[in-house]
Amino acid sequence: ELIYPATSDGATPPRVQRLAEALDAPATGRPAWHFRSAEALEALERADEQGWTTASCERLAAAFGGVADVLAEEEGRTRQADAARFNQGVVLSRCEDPRALEVFSALAARHHDPAMAMAARERVQKGELSRDAAIEELRQGIIAAEFDAPDSLTLLGRWLRERGDGDDLVEAKQQLQRALARRPRDP
Repeated sequence: ELIYPATSDGATPPRVQRLAEALDAPATGRPAWHFRSAEALEALERADEQGWTTASCERLAAAFGGVADVLAEEEGRTRQADAARFNQGVVLSRCEDPRALEVFSALAARHHDPAMAMAARERVQKGELSRDAAIEELRQGIIAAEFDAPDSLTLLGRWLRERGDGDDLVEAKQQLQRALARRPRDP
């Protein structure tokens, strides 16, 4: 079953209908309050515990992608659509699917901080980008985001600290302090 956020007119959006047909699954609209980040995290945690299979990868990636598509069509729902798209990228990343980089890069291009950090990590892990080049990309992305990028600031600080020369250590401390200033309650 493909569950999606119900539209105000009660009609199944065309993209949802196409996705449901492709998955050979019924489409069921639910009130938007059903779609909470905690529920998304629970779905990811269940798959982590049970082990990722081709079926679970495709099912969860399609579900998050479908929700993102539906939300993107609704005015004022960009943030929720981006959260669903980010979760789709997480699923694809855990399934070692190369489409993860496309998802994170598309989000990062719009200066969404967690995606910017995830895209940098993915590219370094896949050997598509050296860590030094990724550091420079993160610096530029952070500046473009006007330093409102705590995930990217944290990753940049960690990488600079690991690289470890004197100037890098000073900058690492600055970046980590900036990240903490933006999210003081994060551990």
